[in-house]
Amino acid sequence: MRVNRFRRICCALALALAAFLTVVANASDNASSDGGYTVSEPVVISAVGYPADEPYVIENLEITNVGRANDCGNGILVESAANVVIRNCYIHDTDDAAIEVVSSENITIEDCTIVRATLTEEGNFWGGIVALDSTNVVIEGNSVGSTVSGAAIVAEDGCVNVSIVDNMLEDNGSQKKERDAEGYAVEGGYPEFGVSIGISVGGGSQDVVVSGNSVANSTSDGIAVKDGARNVEVFGNVLTASDEQGIWLVAVGENISIHDNRILDTVEYGLFLEWGVENVDIYNNDIERSMYAGFSIVNSRNSNIHDNAVVQTRGPAFELGYQSQADTEYISGLSLGFRTAGNHIWGNRITSGIAFEQAGGGDAVAGYDMWAENDIFDNTINGEPQGDSGETGDACWPLYVGIAGGVAALAAVAAVVLKFGSNRKHAYRRKVSSK
Repeated sequence: MRVNRFRRICCALALALAAFLTVVANASDNASSDGGYTVSEPVVISAVGYPADEPYVIENLEITNVGRANDCGNGILVESAANVVIRNCYIHDTDDAAIEVVSSENITIEDCTIVRATLTEEGNFWGGIVALDSTNVVIEGNSVGSTVSGAAIVAEDGCVNVSIVDNMLEDNGSQKKERDAEGYAVEGGYPEFGVSIGISVGGGSQDVVVSGNSVANSTSDGIAVKDGARNVEVFGNVLTASDEQGIWLVAVGENISIHDNRILDTVEYGLFLEWGVENVDIYNNDIERSMYAGFSIVNSRNSNIHDNAVVQTRGPAFELGYQSQADTEYISGLSLGFRTAGNHIWGNRITSGIAFEQAGGGDAVAGYDMWAENDIFDNTINGEPQGDSGETGDACWPLYVGIAGGVAALAAVAAVVLKFGSNRKHAYRRKVSSK
C-alpha cells in the first residue's frame, strides 16, 4: 500500500484547472437522499487552512465515486489542509479510498458510514479511511464495511498524533489466502488485490492510539503495526475471525504497548511478532481459539509478554523460532536480523494442547534453543504452575489434550513436551504492503 504520488498530483491539478477553487463541494445545492443525507458530488479540499476555532465541516452527505470523477476516485479528499471536520457522511462505492487525508493537520473524521471502498486497483491508496503524512487526526465512531482491499483504517507515511477509537469494522476484504485441507496457507496463494487489514499503522507513524475498536472478519490481520511505527498503544479492542493474525507486529520502532485486547477465532496466530520486533510490552490480552498458535515470536527480541490468557489453540499457546535471513527477500529494505532472544514470558495463563513449542521448518537456524535464549517462567499451564525450568528450561511441561468434550491431562510425562523440528507447515512468508 504505497502512495502513488504522481497520480495524486495529477488529481489535484485536474481539479484546480477545472474549477479554479480550493474547495470542490457545495452540499446546499444537492438533492436529499432517502436516508436523510444530502446527495453530493465527491468533495476535495486542497491547499487551504481554516481557523482552528471555525473548522470547515463536511457533514450529512451521501457520496459515491465510480468512474474516477475529476481523475480522483475518493469520496472525500483532504490534501494540504488544516482544521477540517468530516461528520456523519455516508460514502459508498468508491474507486479509491472513501476518505483520504494527505499532508494535513487537525482533521476529525467521526460517525461516518463507509461501504464498498477501493473497488479498483487503480487507486492512489487502498483502504476505507486513509490518513497519510498528517498530524493531529481523530478517527472515531465510524463504521467501515466491505472495503475491497488495503485496510479499513490506515495511518501511514509518517502520521503523528492519531487517535483511532471506537470504530466498527466488519467484513473487509474481498479475497482470502488459498489454504490446504488442514487450513494452512498455500505457498503463492496470497492474492495481490482484495485482502484487507482492519487497522494498519505504519510507515514511521508515531504517537498513535488504537482503542475500543471492533474488528470482525478481515481477510488479513485485525490490527497491524509495522514499518517503523513507534509510540503506539493498542488496547481495549475486540478482534474476531481475522483470516491471518489478530494483531501483527513487524519491524516496529520503540515504545509499542499491546494490552487488554480480546482476540478470538483467528485463522493463523492470535498475536504475531514477525521479524524485527523488540522491546514491546504485551499484557492482559485474551486470546481464544487461534488455529496456528496463540503467540508466534520470530526473529524478535527483548519483549515483555506477561499476564495474558491463551485458551484452546489448535497449535501451541506460544511458538518461538529463529529463522535464516533467506526468508526476508519479501520485506525489502528492512533490517530484520534479530535473533529470537531475551524475551521475558511470564505470568501467562495457558489452556492449550501444547504450551510452548520451538518452530521448525526448513529455514530454522540450526542450534537455536528457545529455552536457553529466552526467559520463560511462572506461567500457569492447564491450572498447574509451570515449575522451575532452571537455566536451560529442561523441566517437565504438562500436556493438555482437548478432544470432543475434553480428555484429562496426561500426567505421566517425563520429558519435555515439545515438538522440536515439527513438520507442521508454517506460513511465515508475508507481504508487508500490497500497494
